[in-house]
Amino acid sequence: MIVFHAGFYNRRSFLWGEMPAGPEGFLSRRGVQKRLQYDAGTRELPAALKKAGLSFTADKRHTKSMIAWLPTMDNTAAASSPLIAGPHESRAKTIIAPWMVTALQLTSEQAVEILCACVGKKTLAGRRPCASRGRSWRGSNFFRVWRK
Repeated sequence: MIVFHAGFYNRRSFLWGEMPAGPEGFLSRRGVQKRLQYDAGTRELPAALKKAGLSFTADKRHTKSMIAWLPTMDNTAAASSPLIAGPHESRAKTIIAPWMVTALQLTSEQAVEILCACVGKKTLAGRRPCASRGRSWRGSNFFRVWRK
């Protein structure tokens, strides 16, 4: 299961995804930025798009690391959906903090193709939103709002 998110930076569209986490986020080589523990990564992100039947090629060469500012408690980013992870049980104050994510830069044509594929659907591949990891992906609320 991957939940996709889209964003804009310098007049360009980017797509990134969350999936159930393995280990906690980790520091980059420079020791400055933490990678999001739910990051779909350079293998799963393109694979999920291919599995969804989209016509464009998306592989590791087309991805890059970017910063997403996300709700964070106790130095842990909050997942965007309970399909990814349960809510934080901490009572710590929520802050917005930077996390590294793997993003795919989209052309206008690719963005339109993804939006068209989302129309009238809750998932693009698989039968249920909670299908096993890698078999389904769910468009975030952003897609549902953007396509209206």
